[in-house]
Amino acid sequence: MTGADLEKVAGIYAEIVKRHPSNADALDASAEFLWSIDWRSDAMAQWETAETLAPKNAEIANHLGGCHLALGNAKRATEYFERAAQLDPESALYHFNAGNTCFVFRREISDATHDADAVMLRALDHFRQAALLEPFNAEYARSFAETF
Repeated sequence: MTGADLEKVAGIYAEIVKRHPSNADALDASAEFLWSIDWRSDAMAQWETAETLAPKNAEIANHLGGCHLALGNAKRATEYFERAAQLDPESALYHFNAGNTCFVFRREISDATHDADAVMLRALDHFRQAALLEPFNAEYARSFAETF
């Protein structure tokens, strides 16, 4: 797509959001597009609005986890990824994302109530859940095995 095409699609999404400002799915779809074209602050603002409209939407929580991870806030990213996994416990992807951030950033996200070992156990549990939910996904199985 050219820059003009991207602007046109962004305008279409903006019009949809303008017509349906309280529709979390519309905001989520628009934010996904905006994120994909690197309009990150606009995307994040739409996901944050969508979260207030649909606080139990796991997909939105997962997207916000990705936003915070991209912005370098591992602790906040982990909170969102774990919330997504809690909201949709049957999603292997959400468990994998939560496990991955717990594992990779265990020192950064540990605190007075959760030391690095406790965070590592959370990673292991999320990887286990992901591997159980999608037993033929090699990446999930490898992550679970390598956490030991």
